[in-house]
Amino acid sequence: MPLFPMTLARWSLLALLENPFVAGGKFAAPADADLFLGVLAEPDLRKLDCDLSALPGRASGLTGATGLPFEEVCAEIQTVARNAFLPLAMLPPGKAAESETRYDADWVTNIASIAARKANAALETVIHDMPLSVVCGLYVAWRRQDCMDGDQVCRRPNEEIAGKIMDRTLHLGDEFLKRKQGRTAPEKEAAAGKD
Repeated sequence: MPLFPMTLARWSLLALLENPFVAGGKFAAPADADLFLGVLAEPDLRKLDCDLSALPGRASGLTGATGLPFEEVCAEIQTVARNAFLPLAMLPPGKAAESETRYDADWVTNIASIAARKANAALETVIHDMPLSVVCGLYVAWRRQDCMDGDQVCRRPNEEIAGKIMDRTLHLGDEFLKRKQGRTAPEKEAAAGKD
């Protein structure tokens, strides 16, 4: 199953559907992971061919179809979410918000309009096509170049970045080896022609 990058549109849809991986507030169930994967599996939300209420049923079983344990699927989903907002870690610490972040139309239009200006891109492209990590990176660039506190925006140390890349590479390698070693005899025979 191909998955597409997290975008503002996908993140906002998951927030609207109160998916706990985005909205928080409750423990995630397999149906929540299914929905998250289902939204990432949609090539273009503008061409969605079902009602929003039908999305959970349409996505049902996607977690199981990965062949991974539920906990690993959850960990991968959390990695997708964390990576989407990783550029924001360069921002200086701010005061604590008085209320929880809401990923509503105001949030989308604010960050999308900034990213569109920085990238000289159409707003629709930013919302539907641009990976959320790029949108966040453009927001950080705007803060660095155009805001009063821009001199406080700083890149994480190279060692930290290299460590994260190495950790992720090792994790993916371990998962690949586990899946390869865990194949049944017929799966191994079928894969032998592909490997």
